[in-house]
Amino acid sequence: MPHKFITQADLHPDDMDFGRLSFLSHPSTTGTKHPTILAVSVLPSKGHDFRSHPNREELIHVLAGTIEVWVEQKTRILALGLRVRASWGRARRLQRGPGRGQGSADPRSLRRRHGN
Repeated sequence: MPHKFITQADLHPDDMDFGRLSFLSHPSTTGTKHPTILAVSVLPSKGHDFRSHPNREELIHVLAGTIEVWVEQKTRILALGLRVRASWGRARRLQRGPGRGQGSADPRSLRRRHGN
């Protein structure tokens, strides 16, 4: 398909335990393989433990509020307009609000499990 206009009706949000995500660019919405672009709203005091995607890199860009982002052993608090890139297969974690940094897995154990 040479081009496609994407409307809000084309998006199908998924409710997760940490918030809501919508694929803005994905084979299911745009017919493209790359890039995959998501809009994610993280609920207060929520996030997800370390995970990685061995076949893609990620660019996390903050549109509102603040979020703590871990990539491997490094962490930063990101606010409006700030971003971080996680290279292919790098473990990363997100957390919003109180409780940041608690209950997280060690990213090295994730890499061992996934062979990255």
